[in-house]
Amino acid sequence: MADDGLQYTYSGLTLQPHPWSAAVLEVKAAVEQLAGCAFNSCLLNHYRSGEDHMSWHSDNEPLYGQQPVIASVSFGDTRDFVLRHNIHRTHRLTVPLASGDVLTMSGTTQQHWQHCVPKRRKVLGPRINLTFRNIIRPEGPELALARTLAKSSCLPTIDKQLQVPTTAEHLPNTDRNTKMSGADFELRVQDGGIYWGSERVSIKGVNWFGFETADFALHGLWCTNMLQLLDFTAQHFNAIRLPFSCELALNMDARQPGNIDYAANPELQGLTTGQVVDRFIQECARRGLLVLLDMHRLAAAQDIPELWYSAEYPESAVLQGWKTMVLRYKDCWNVFAADLNNEPHGCASWGDGNLRTDWQLAAARIGAVILEANPRLLIFVEGVERNGCVQPCENCWWGGHIAGAAKAPVALPVEGKLVYSPHVYGPDVFGQPYFSDPSFPDNMPDVWSRHFGFIKQEGHGPAICPGEWGGWAKEGGSDAAWQVKLADWFVEHGITDSFYWCLNPNSGDTGGILQEDWATPHQHKLDIVARAHPNPTKWPQDEVTPAAPAPEDCQVESTVDPAAFGGAPAACAAEPAAAGAEPAAPVAAAVPAAPLSAGEVEVTEVNAWDEGAVRCFQLEAKVTNTGPGPASSMRLRVAAAEELQKAWNATQLPDEGGFWVFDFPDWVGPSGGLAVGANVVVGLIVKGEKPTEFAVV
Repeated sequence: MADDGLQYTYSGLTLQPHPWSAAVLEVKAAVEQLAGCAFNSCLLNHYRSGEDHMSWHSDNEPLYGQQPVIASVSFGDTRDFVLRHNIHRTHRLTVPLASGDVLTMSGTTQQHWQHCVPKRRKVLGPRINLTFRNIIRPEGPELALARTLAKSSCLPTIDKQLQVPTTAEHLPNTDRNTKMSGADFELRVQDGGIYWGSERVSIKGVNWFGFETADFALHGLWCTNMLQLLDFTAQHFNAIRLPFSCELALNMDARQPGNIDYAANPELQGLTTGQVVDRFIQECARRGLLVLLDMHRLAAAQDIPELWYSAEYPESAVLQGWKTMVLRYKDCWNVFAADLNNEPHGCASWGDGNLRTDWQLAAARIGAVILEANPRLLIFVEGVERNGCVQPCENCWWGGHIAGAAKAPVALPVEGKLVYSPHVYGPDVFGQPYFSDPSFPDNMPDVWSRHFGFIKQEGHGPAICPGEWGGWAKEGGSDAAWQVKLADWFVEHGITDSFYWCLNPNSGDTGGILQEDWATPHQHKLDIVARAHPNPTKWPQDEVTPAAPAPEDCQVESTVDPAAFGGAPAACAAEPAAAGAEPAAPVAAAVPAAPLSAGEVEVTEVNAWDEGAVRCFQLEAKVTNTGPGPASSMRLRVAAAEELQKAWNATQLPDEGGFWVFDFPDWVGPSGGLAVGANVVVGLIVKGEKPTEFAVV
């Protein structure tokens, strides 16, 4: 719509205007009063849903004049309006425009900034946008003057109403003549803490997963922009734990990432997976975000394995994968540490001398290879799920049990580099027995101290930095009480470093910092993390340049093949009875354990969410032994859905004609079987139709 005699030209298309309607004239009068100027045209855009979008552009055509005033009015569903600087492309501003909002751009905004309305797949409703402008009449001298001025230079002055800085001191350090190298930044461990020079630091980190999956890309890029999410992350955190797979590390530049909306992420168009990781590392450095590299799994499409190696990815492949990653980012100052292996569990042991399963010995071997390639990195070592040598009956989390380190610490060739990084979760993830204690959550500090806190409390030397903690933390719930207790315990015991799980809203058993729109944060979670880290360290902001190493430089000669070791554990043999000890009283013969003959199955839907058009479910199947004696094994059959994304606390057996089949987790056998009346809770994340048939057969 426009005054008589005007026409609108955009992208080579010339449109003739409609006459003004009474409704639009009413809106125009209100907008003119707010903007302080008159308008002679209005462009009306209808966005049917979040799939409709507007690409990057500037309204810098000569027919608008040199410094146009443009006012935009929104009606309907809220949509993000994003601006980016023409030169400093990483400098962005996102403005959510709700129904009734008016946004005004003026001054030299169009000369120095582009704007867009990106896709938002979570937005289902329509939006109507009215954009008011002044068009210079084609017959007037003003248009010729505007064409002349458009070719001249102008100062980068942005309309103050937008509050978008453009002077160099407010931009990321992209104009510096020098940049930091990897050698310019190094963290070290001393006195149980992490130090930067003489300053004790506080790493306030968050996990962002996706690269470790079969997408080979950060999750969320299917609907939002990576740089915007990094802007948000840098406002609330100072580090990111970046999960990846050994499969990715060995083939970084031989594959393309999947599930990326390139309209929302045009800067990633045409990049290999390795180049997307490079860009991520670079953008983190520009925002002052440290990066912890985390080998989260071996094969991208498989679950987290119990051990650090497999038949497909032997230890030699793991070492090569690590050396490839470390050399590629050796000169990136913000890549500061390596988390050697995610969540050893099941048969993984600590300090028992069994080369096949001893994670303490393996961590020393992997850490030595990494430090030889880059001696400035910190080495993060997670725990195991249980340790029969130290606490044989203690329930713990995958990667959470470090008690064995008291007698069998990890030995590294470079001093001041060892960080123990346990994982610890609350009631939302799994119902550990200590969550049912009448004194919960006041009983938790003793549990945490036994599992990992003693490292700091007893002055063993290495730092403690939990690599994962989190949960839904719903208001008034037990998980929220657990998280607050843990945050306070961190502060009380001087544990200043941790990584919260996670940024992603699509973590089935915890949710994320972000809600399902990948834009709105859960403020209560941000508050809990801030409670744990009241004074996070501010890092530099500078450029980095990743460089892919030559393949021959990544080869590693492994002197140990754990899979070939056939010996028995050495360190946990029973000690002989002391001389003169009284003989034990006779006990009744134990009933031998047998396969579960009768079991009751209770299924609970813990959570549900959408991934695109596909529904996902997190389920718990509580199997109770109702038979006559202890059970050594079971066959839990579950009607198969479209895809089983994850299963835990169970051993998956081969499928049987449309059914998934599960046995007990491995800890049941050594414990003498599942006692009568006892139960085991099997966790599942499934994609597609929710299974309705669960049975013990």
